[in-house]
Amino acid sequence: MNRKILMFLGLLCANCFSWGPGHNFVTEILIEKLPEEIKGMLSEDTRKRMIKEWSHYPDSFEKFEKDKDIISETSLSILEKYGIKTRYDLHSSKGKYINFILLTNAFENKNEKEIGLWISSLCHTLSDEGALNHGALIHYFTYGFSPLKIKMGKGIGLDIIEISKTGGKEIILKKLENSQPKVTSENPEEAIINILMKSVEANSFMTQRERKIVKSYKLKRDEKEYEEAKTAMAEIGAKNVSDTIDVVMTSYYYAKNGIQVQFEENIIKEFEKSEKEYLEKRPIENDSIYEGLLNTEEKYPAIGIIIESSQTMNRAIFPFGSKYILSAIMWYLKENGISYKPIDVRDIIKKKINLSVEKIPLIILDGGNNIPSELSVTLREYIKNGGMIFLIGGMTSFGLYKEIFGNYYPYFKNLPEDITPVSPKYGYTNEDVVKKISFYFLNDLNEFWGSKEYKMIRNPNTPAGWQKPVCTVYIDTEDPKVKKLIKLTDGEREFIVSCMINDEKIKIIFIPEYFLSPFIFSEEDTLDDPSKPYLDKFGRRIIDFVLKEYKIISNFKKD
Repeated sequence: MNRKILMFLGLLCANCFSWGPGHNFVTEILIEKLPEEIKGMLSEDTRKRMIKEWSHYPDSFEKFEKDKDIISETSLSILEKYGIKTRYDLHSSKGKYINFILLTNAFENKNEKEIGLWISSLCHTLSDEGALNHGALIHYFTYGFSPLKIKMGKGIGLDIIEISKTGGKEIILKKLENSQPKVTSENPEEAIINILMKSVEANSFMTQRERKIVKSYKLKRDEKEYEEAKTAMAEIGAKNVSDTIDVVMTSYYYAKNGIQVQFEENIIKEFEKSEKEYLEKRPIENDSIYEGLLNTEEKYPAIGIIIESSQTMNRAIFPFGSKYILSAIMWYLKENGISYKPIDVRDIIKKKINLSVEKIPLIILDGGNNIPSELSVTLREYIKNGGMIFLIGGMTSFGLYKEIFGNYYPYFKNLPEDITPVSPKYGYTNEDVVKKISFYFLNDLNEFWGSKEYKMIRNPNTPAGWQKPVCTVYIDTEDPKVKKLIKLTDGEREFIVSCMINDEKIKIIFIPEYFLSPFIFSEEDTLDDPSKPYLDKFGRRIIDFVLKEYKIISNFKKD
């Protein structure tokens, strides 16, 4: 249920999966810090290949057969037997497990090239969860704002390689001074679970430091914050190295002492159980994108904002961009003195919270292709009790919203591909569509905002990234209880892409995510403080409209 593999998995460019050149840097430090008895098994040529070539080995969809000059027939048969078909499969839990087995076998056989290859691959896949471009804030920053050429200050960089030029290696080595290589467990089952959990823990370690790193990009540079950002990134690099060394030490210890490691499906199941327990308890405060937003006053009525904690690099309940957009909305509400209440979706799933309509008359939700059934049922009851919902649409299918929308659900359909503003396809797509389409506000939104043509100023179909504000939905009905709000047209065809349902039982406003994504409809081009999620002028007016329509507040300052 909460293991959504986002639609772009398997399609994105290589540097979207990783540190990029930072993998070279981390692998270089790893080799330097390996115990001498292991380092001594690696020739100078192998070390160079580990750094320059094999540090990126898992970021490819090539099959292993191409590497017969490095990988033994025995290793190839093990990979085939357990369904690890391509290099990229090494990222998976099973892939890391098999990688560990192959490394242990390589140590036993003193196969130098395979030792180097499998150490580098494990370093890569264990480090990936700690790579900054996999955090909600920096991912949006990297793959959303950079292609749009949004202006900001010059920060420390978003790949760890950047701090190598400014003393970062020395900071990492200093952090590693007191780190002693250790065997994670003498029990292979415990060791494998510990190894696989390192990736889960690395993600949390990284997201806690994300905002601190982005503070270095403020237009007005603060030297203290700049140095703190460099240290935060170095801490992530040091953890990557330390974790990998422990895994390598464990593998070497097993090989040296004849401890056999076999693949067992039940170990994967035990890991998944441990992972689930960890993620259920992971503090939402560990997502620094929410810093400054979570501790609100117990002041009601308040607007409920349903949010989630990060899980792993390509897995989420809601759209990957939702953390940024909802954080930006919370900042806007906070700065305007409007009471809001962040609601952890896990508390709804576990029935730890009562959504009182009196206390929380309006809920804002950014919904994608994965809505837990417990959330749907809770929201349906909330609506029945008179609660109002603002649903930001980030989905390509409306099937899971039947419980929430009831009889209105069949009205929501998929746009033809040739007029869909933001495509779920990979790459810089739909440029011709973006140029020809226009949007017009209707009915209440027209009265609030005024009548004019709106066009996407920038193309949201950025070349890579999971944060793309994809919404392929339109509304097909003449039901008078469904008030049309936004019309999409290419000059020949017209589709309604936003609406308001208002009857005695259901009160929902639906607006696609691309209207709330910064810098798509607004001419603004600058972020003074990129560490603070930003709602542009266009997005702020959308929120103003929702609050006015639901009578949360009635007076606004126009930008």
